[in-house]
Amino acid sequence: MMPNAGLLEALHRRDDTFYVVSFSGDHLLVPALAHNNSLRPKMSLVLPALPFNTSSMDTATSSVTMMQIDCEVLDTRMVELNERDIPSHLRQTKPATSSSHHKNISTEEEPVRRSYRPYFLRNNFVDPYSHSPLQPGPRDRTTFP
Repeated sequence: MMPNAGLLEALHRRDDTFYVVSFSGDHLLVPALAHNNSLRPKMSLVLPALPFNTSSMDTATSSVTMMQIDCEVLDTRMVELNERDIPSHLRQTKPATSSSHHKNISTEEEPVRRSYRPYFLRNNFVDPYSHSPLQPGPRDRTTFP
């Protein structure tokens, strides 16, 4: 049996369909401004992607390369998953039950988030253009208010 068979079965997976499954709270679903019942609704997925040209990364360090995928929605439905079917490294951890939400805001550290690095890029990834290892840059440690 495949390791994620329960998850794939719950999605009623079809061979000719791509699936984007998120177990992270780091996404945003923006509703459409207008809805026409006579047309299929559209959805646009905007996801972090690898840049096509590495020189553009050098000139604009504040930019993030994204890919936009435009689709027509055929169906929407709620899917119930058993937690055991979700791969353990993707499960969200339970929040602590202590009174940590009563912290003094002035003493809290600012959250530090790493810039997006695809799961298939390792620390020793070699740049295919320069044949040298990619070094972590200023985008690898970004603070957000």
